[in-house]
Formats: sequence, C-alpha cells, structure tokens
Amino acid sequence: DRDKVIEITEKNDIKRGFLKGEERLFKTGGGEETKRNMCLEIPVFTLGFPLDYDERCNTLWFKYRIKVLMDIIAGNASRVYNNLYNSGDVKEPFGFDFVCGKGYSFIVFTGKTKEYEKCARVIKEFMLMVKENEISEKDFENCHKKACGRFIRGFNSVEAVCMAQAEICHMGNIVEAYEEVTKMTKHELDMILRKYIDIEKYVLSVAE
Repeated sequence: DRDKVIEITEKNDIKRGFLKGEERLFKTGGGEETKRNMCLEIPVFTLGFPLDYDERCNTLWFKYRIKVLMDIIAGNASRVYNNLYNSGDVKEPFGFDFVCGKGYSFIVFTGKTKEYEKCARVIKEFMLMVKENEISEKDFENCHKKACGRFIRGFNSVEAVCMAQAEICHMGNIVEAYEEVTKMTKHELDMILRKYIDIEKYVLSVAE
C-alpha cells in the first residue's frame, strides 16, 4: 500500500524532528580538481559534469537519452575508450552514471588508470568536438541498438525487471521506459549535449 508506506514514513520523520527541506537549485562553479592519497596501486578517477537542471531532467525521456549519450562518449565501444585502450592508457572500460534529484542532476565517468589527467582531457575534448560537430550517425546507431538490445534481454530476468521498475517508479513504468529507449533520435541527444551540459564546469576527483 504505497499511500500507507508514505504516511508511516512521514510520521516517523516528524517524530525524529526532520523538517521538510526547501527545494532549491544547486549550482557549482566547476573547473575543480581534487586528489586524495589512499595508497592505491592504480589511481581511480571520477570526472563529473553538472547539468543545467530543469524538470525535464527527472523524466524517463531524459534518463534513457542521457545514458545513451554517455555510452557514445565513453562506453566500451566508443572511440574515446578504444583509443585510450589501444595506447595502453586504460585496461578496463569506464563506468558512467546519471544522477538526478529535486533541484540537481549530474553525470559522472569513472575509471582506473595512472593516466587520469589524460583520460579526463580526452573525454572533455571529445565532448567539445561532438558538441560543435554533432554526434555521428554511426555512433548513435550502434549505441542505440545496444541500448534496445540490453533492455529486451533484461525482460528474460524477473529480477532485472523488478530492479528496473523500482529505479523508475517515480517516473513511470517499464513499458513506457522501453518506448522511450526505442523512439529516441540523434537530434535529441545533440540537443541535450548542447543545452544541458557545460563542459567547462567539470569536476575531477582522484584517489591515488
């Protein structure tokens, strides 16, 4: 019973003295780089970009398009990753994620490499190049088909379906999500990159 769970949760928060926070937009100046010595054999870096938040960010439409865009930028079949892998700068694929809440949203790329400054620079340069010249049709088709295939394969697993539905429960259902994945266009991804991502406001965090 969804309503009852929410009611119990809200009452519990009141008992503990939690007050409802005021919604506000979170802003960052960007261009920040931090390093922390953690005695790692291979450093781990995270390269993040805040998005120009609006209500559209918190929708199925946006969620699946930004994920395909990130796959184009630094997925395991991307030009960025393959060039860095062939040059010996990285040995494992990059991870990436999209995070969104009330008033904020951002994307992050993560990886393990001693050449983290080079990797961050290559990712940013590729994003700038694509922003100026648009995504190639081939890159879009490859990553779009990959996303559709992964989604269809997920229907073979009850666990995968349940986890996917739990993740998007506040946005819609799994069928609507699949429709958003299949009907996206390259033009929409180009628009998201131009309108929502300010590449100069990156944040680089390194544990080494």
